[in-house]
Amino acid sequence: PWAVSAYPNPFSDIAYFDVSTPLAMPAQLDIFDVRGRRVRTLSSPAEAMRWDGCDQRGIPAASGVYFYRIQQGAQSAVGKLVLLQ
Repeated sequence: PWAVSAYPNPFSDIAYFDVSTPLAMPAQLDIFDVRGRRVRTLSSPAEAMRWDGCDQRGIPAASGVYFYRIQQGAQSAVGKLVLLQ
């Protein structure tokens, strides 16, 4: 089965994403703010997904609630994270 969890949550430095998958292919991680604006997109092996709390330009994002979507092939999962800067 395909499953995703994020930890620690809330986080202040780096959020790690535990992706359990039988697929050997890269995954894409999208981070969105509460208004639905994409803050960051990352692509890496599913077992190494993490977000450093920065936006696409490398600027630290504001404290608050963020949503994530991880996609790998036809599989996707969504969740919520709280960033405390």
